[in-house]
Amino acid sequence: FILDATAERVDAEERFDEYRDIAEQRYREIVASGETIAWSEMRTFLKERLTGKEPACPVPRRRLR
Repeated sequence: FILDATAERVDAEERFDEYRDIAEQRYREIVASGETIAWSEMRTFLKERLTGKEPACPVPRRRLR
């Protein structure tokens, strides 16, 4: 029982580390390119997809400073 719980915890930690590494890499790419998609555009896109439509993907744009 204890070994199973320990193995599950190690597995969860490894998955979290992978998740964090992916998130950090994506953030580095955003910083390097300066491009993002506005949440309002992405939200509209996702809502339309949920209703079965096939909207055009939102276009990344340079962030304003």
